[in-house]
Amino acid sequence: MKALFFDHFFHQDIGALFQAASGRGHELKVLDYSEISKPANQVFPKSAFQGLENAFREELEPQRQQWAEVSRQLFSALHERYPFDVFISPSDTFFYLRDFIRIGQERGVPTVVVQKETAVAPNAFESHAAEVKRLLPVMCDHMCVCSEDQREFWLKSGGKSENISITGQPRFDVYFHPEMVPSWNAMGIPIPSNKPVLLFLSYNLNTYAPEDLSTYYASGISKGPNDGPWRQLRDETEEVLFQLADCGYMVLVKPHPQQDTSEYIPDFAQRAAGRMGNTIHFVSAQADTRNLVANCDVLVGFQTTALFEGMLAKKEVIYTGWTEPVLQSREGLMEFHRRPDALKCANSPEELFRFVKGARKKVDDENVILARQRFLQNYLGKCDGESCNRVWSEIERVVSSRRNSNLAPSV
Repeated sequence: MKALFFDHFFHQDIGALFQAASGRGHELKVLDYSEISKPANQVFPKSAFQGLENAFREELEPQRQQWAEVSRQLFSALHERYPFDVFISPSDTFFYLRDFIRIGQERGVPTVVVQKETAVAPNAFESHAAEVKRLLPVMCDHMCVCSEDQREFWLKSGGKSENISITGQPRFDVYFHPEMVPSWNAMGIPIPSNKPVLLFLSYNLNTYAPEDLSTYYASGISKGPNDGPWRQLRDETEEVLFQLADCGYMVLVKPHPQQDTSEYIPDFAQRAAGRMGNTIHFVSAQADTRNLVANCDVLVGFQTTALFEGMLAKKEVIYTGWTEPVLQSREGLMEFHRRPDALKCANSPEELFRFVKGARKKVDDENVILARQRFLQNYLGKCDGESCNRVWSEIERVVSSRRNSNLAPSV
């Protein structure tokens, strides 16, 4: 079987699936998303890529017809060079990918979506699913998701029950195979052996922000990437990081891959003063979060999947959950604040400092581990080191079924 992977910020899962494919006899290639998105940018205006609705405006009908023909040419050229049997993508909701998928299906090449997303914030579950179903309903031949919650979301987005499988998340298999995790030295990160390491997962200031934060937005503060309802929370969190760096911690700051860092990094570095490059280091936004989580001692973050990963890796995990905008929007956020049995929930900068100082090297309390397992089941689904094998079984089944269908005599 020849498989073509569409890499749209999907490299961690792709890497895991490549490793797990050893011995299965498959030929695998990766297509960077820019190979399709760049031509799309030449056809559509920039506004079409902003939000789900804009690409479907009535006045863009000529561009959509033009893009359908361009997609046909792109598919033909790619398939001629590499006659792939299956197209594997982290989503089928990229509007510019829809014609490509449809053309493949017409030519007997199925698309399997291996969802890279995990948790769905409550405030997005119903409204976002309805919008996706209206504009970009599920069209892939099969979808692999990590959990029952994700399956429910995609059913609400137009998917069919028989075409969605719960497999777990391929990239999380690494936490069950510690021999696959490189050391700090191997990653090129200078960490003295006698210093505890705190990993902070930074974020945009409007990530998961509910639209009903009326009090905040009524103040006239910008909704842009460098401002938002979480500014006070992030600023105060970082002030605690500076204090901890002065107390002997090595602090690693990793921006989110889609975070706007053009102003953030210079501003942070100025506030951190002489600590940068000594006790505080920035890690590339594109760095493999799994390796950082597996090696660190303490994990600090807000609304990020990495907190689930920290629990899976038996790390001390601290959720930052104070400030008025956070308290006002709790019901619409992932429910870390409800699970003090599974992680530490800091309700003030002082509490964050105290929790980090009292952190254990490894969380091995059986009650905490059981609480984490129950919590993770809702968001990450099956976590047992076998997710990649389950995904490959589904891909192989879909391709085999399509081949048999193509070989069946017409009636």
